[in-house]
Amino acid sequence: MSHRYSAGKSGTIRGTKTDCKERSHLMAWETQTMRLAFQQICAGEREWTALGNFMNYWYSYAKDRREELVADPLPAYDEQSLHDHRWAVFCAASVEWFCHKYHVACPEWVHDPKYTLAEPWYFYKNLFGHETESQREKLRQVTPEEFTRRNVYCGDNCYDNKWEASERVRERAQMIMRMSKEERWEFWKAQGMKVQRGVW
Repeated sequence: MSHRYSAGKSGTIRGTKTDCKERSHLMAWETQTMRLAFQQICAGEREWTALGNFMNYWYSYAKDRREELVADPLPAYDEQSLHDHRWAVFCAASVEWFCHKYHVACPEWVHDPKYTLAEPWYFYKNLFGHETESQREKLRQVTPEEFTRRNVYCGDNCYDNKWEASERVRERAQMIMRMSKEERWEFWKAQGMKVQRGVW
């Protein structure tokens, strides 16, 4: 169930009078679904602030309720706005990617044909504000199919996150600790890292 707070015209939240600043603080505790993230993007929030907050819920606060985070379709938006349309498509592709990667039932709304771009959207630009052909080719190679099918080329690390990174570090440390001195030497040599005398 979403942690929603309803604010009426009187400024009352759950029967308690509050000013705008306090109401804004309370509303921050609303469950960050993908629908809400997109709503915030359309309202002017920085895109990766809104999506980063969604990731907090997906990977931590509500990881046992992931289906709820993606169940609701995106709200109506100005489809003539290139910015809003691009991010709507990106959010739909993201939901499909999250569901496939983490084995969550994928909602039907993501398959709406409107969530496709007429022109390719490449995420990364060089210092002069445009992509080079080599950058484009790299993005075409590594971007997941959920995005490329919609003409979005964002690479394969948009949703790299601290939770899984820390888990990988722990697993790697445990693996190294189980190695013999010779195995550790070979491991670090294979990684192209300097092994200092006496470290192991």
